[in-house]
Amino acid sequence: MWFILTSSDIIKSVSIFNDKKKTVQDIHDEGYCNYCGACKLVCPEDAIVYQGGEIHVNSKCILCEKCLEICSQNHQDGYNSSLIQRHNNSKIKHYNNNMKYVPFGEFRDIFNCETLKSAVKETSMVGGVTLSILSTAFDIGLIDTAIVADFEKKDAFPSGVIVKTEKQLLKTGGSKYLPTLSLEKLEEILTDDNIESVGITTLPCQAYVLAKMRENPNTAKYTSKIKLVLTLLCGSGLPSREDVKKYLKKKGVPESLTELSANRRKNKRFWRLNPQDQQRYIYTSKKGKEYDFSSRVILATKSRQNCRRLCPDYSGFYSDISIGGSGLKSNIVIVRTQTGEKVFQESLGRKSIKRRKFTRWNYFLVNFMGKNKRKQVRDSYKEVFLS
Repeated sequence: MWFILTSSDIIKSVSIFNDKKKTVQDIHDEGYCNYCGACKLVCPEDAIVYQGGEIHVNSKCILCEKCLEICSQNHQDGYNSSLIQRHNNSKIKHYNNNMKYVPFGEFRDIFNCETLKSAVKETSMVGGVTLSILSTAFDIGLIDTAIVADFEKKDAFPSGVIVKTEKQLLKTGGSKYLPTLSLEKLEEILTDDNIESVGITTLPCQAYVLAKMRENPNTAKYTSKIKLVLTLLCGSGLPSREDVKKYLKKKGVPESLTELSANRRKNKRFWRLNPQDQQRYIYTSKKGKEYDFSSRVILATKSRQNCRRLCPDYSGFYSDISIGGSGLKSNIVIVRTQTGEKVFQESLGRKSIKRRKFTRWNYFLVNFMGKNKRKQVRDSYKEVFLS
């Protein structure tokens, strides 16, 4: 049943991408949007507006299709033999048989690691490797700026933020488990002459958009300063803003999201072993009343129909390094490129991170999170495009 439904979703989305009268608002209205921010970035008429947690295409739209071309859910042109090769797991089967079913794609090496930075441990969700590698990239001069996700100005949802120091970087630690508009920041870094080299943390869908931008002469300028792409593993998509609004209403929060601000703090109740239980979202009303929720329950607000129905990439095939949780205090690190290998080895040498042996517990978690997570979607793409 899942296979049939997934194929149906892909066929429906393809019909939207091929319809000359459709826009990304149709992708949004169908529940497939992941709020990466790319469509707004490339719209030549400024016709795309993010308002109240939703996408609106206004009357300025000239139906040029640029938004649909760049959309991270548009895989119809890219899903060819080359992409299929990226999806295969042939190397992992020989490299580490304990994870042979996890869709890692092409890579140079895979490690189990944790941070050695005490300040990072205080802010990170698990492992702290993402922050530590970005910190190393700053130290060695690979980047002078980073685009990461955080609650900017205490908005109800996280967004892409630009940081230029390790101190600023540390304040953004911890997975958000909510969609952001990170790619919208590419316009700002492009026009800032004080920014020369950028590292960015993404989800697989956003890394895919960056790859599409690099290959297109009309959008390559937006990626010209990107020197490092770190991708977080994403197995089941993220809740839409509409999902979260419904959840808060269900929990008796009377205010609209525009009347709430959000902060995060780490819940240090030691009996809560799941890191998603420890990290909290604190929504504060204008009257000062607090409503706090764990990442786990916010993440559980996903509707059945969301971005996971279309995205075939679990681990971030288009990144320099992919990072995910492998334990309560460790990360699996998938090094994919020469740049990724350089900054990873520098992180080890500078004692920002350390390697750990994979344990049975690590294998269990990695397989639980990733085993066949995208298999049905990938098989459905093959059925639709390659049959």
